[in-house]
Amino acid sequence: MPAITPVLLCGGSGTRLWPLSRQAMPKQFARLLGKASLYQAALERLSGTGWRAPVVVTAEAYLSLARDQALASDSVPETLMVEPSPCNTAPAILAAALHIAADDPEALMLVAPSDHAIPDAAAFGAAVAAGAGPARAGQIVTFGIRPTRAETGYGWLELASGPGDYTPRPLPLSRFVEKPDRQKAEEMLSAGRYLWNAGIFLASARTLIEAFALHAPGLLAPVGSALAGGEHRDGAFFLDAAAWRGAESISIDYAVMERAANLCVVPFAAGWSDLGDWDAVWRETAPDADGMVATGSVTAIGCADSLLRCDTAGVELVGIGLTDTVVVAMADAILVAHRSRAQDVKEAVARLKAKGAPQAEAGRLPGAGCLETRVEDVRFAIRYVQITPGSEVQVPAAASRRTWTVLSGTARIHEPHGVSALAEGEAHVQPAGTAARLTNSGDQELVMIEALSEKAAAPATRRLAIAAE
Repeated sequence: MPAITPVLLCGGSGTRLWPLSRQAMPKQFARLLGKASLYQAALERLSGTGWRAPVVVTAEAYLSLARDQALASDSVPETLMVEPSPCNTAPAILAAALHIAADDPEALMLVAPSDHAIPDAAAFGAAVAAGAGPARAGQIVTFGIRPTRAETGYGWLELASGPGDYTPRPLPLSRFVEKPDRQKAEEMLSAGRYLWNAGIFLASARTLIEAFALHAPGLLAPVGSALAGGEHRDGAFFLDAAAWRGAESISIDYAVMERAANLCVVPFAAGWSDLGDWDAVWRETAPDADGMVATGSVTAIGCADSLLRCDTAGVELVGIGLTDTVVVAMADAILVAHRSRAQDVKEAVARLKAKGAPQAEAGRLPGAGCLETRVEDVRFAIRYVQITPGSEVQVPAAASRRTWTVLSGTARIHEPHGVSALAEGEAHVQPAGTAARLTNSGDQELVMIEALSEKAAAPATRRLAIAAE
């Protein structure tokens, strides 16, 4: 069988997993279920025999994350394609299809979100192989998940008849069903001929382009022009922004899938979750005998069926007598919610945005207090910062310069003009008006001092002599 090109979509923000997942660090790049991020797990799952190097579609804000995490996973994308602005899934998928078709119109491409959990990679590979024949014959193959509950947070797929024993094989698809209310979800679960829509598609590049031409022709010109006018720089391909603005923001389901006739579905029952909220994370993290999931510095007393997570060094999260509760503690925000209300976290983020709370989208650096003082009318702010191994923190642009000094550990500072690697005793100046991202690239806790000053910056990175007490 010819190798398949994975197309990984990783431009979303995942607000239902706030405060861990935010615009500054979306869930696909976070370590929710282990040491690897969801994006890295997807790269691993879609690699090896039968797979080509992936095409990764992301946003410019996440380009460094996508590149660095791929390299850390020993994966080199065939293309890192950068969207100038978010336009939902249809334009992104069309851009990838046009790009792949330029070399081989008959090439099969598997379009998949980068933030799903699929623990059995071999079983998933078998399901993809089962759909390869119909895909080569001009079908668009989607993948339907065996439902285990009356889920209202997913779209559903209606089959012409039941899936039987869920052996992976192509079956006729009757229609797509939008996210249902509770009563409708219960009815579909009982009917036995409905599957969850995984949002994963397999087809040739030619088949997808022809489907867009038939059902969403208005996207072809702007997306084609964005591709033709794009440019390679910084190891990525940037779509043309002016042309991209002419593309309608629309999902692949609305643009193509709900209108196409050449569809079939392969059932999959080996385990899948889109990790769309904290309740899903609780289910996928294998709760203990009391139904507890505890991550980080957590002490739970008399708690049951709850998720307690602390992602801030130096903070101890203590829960007493909690049941069916989610508590997530970050450096600048704490979420406390009933597990049944996990979907409402998105509304909470919207309210935070409405009142201008910075915690809605950008996380504050973890630290242990901040000292502000003035010397000769120049204001200085000094902060002690800790970052755990494998963690990454976004640093927004400021009107003043910052100086980062490493007390222990190894740091990488990613800025628009490049990356600076710092060892213990080294310092780096972050110019005013520039954003950065701090990465703990070592296996021990990174401890730094951040100094923010109104005075003009000295431009060099330099080594400092720091004496231990």
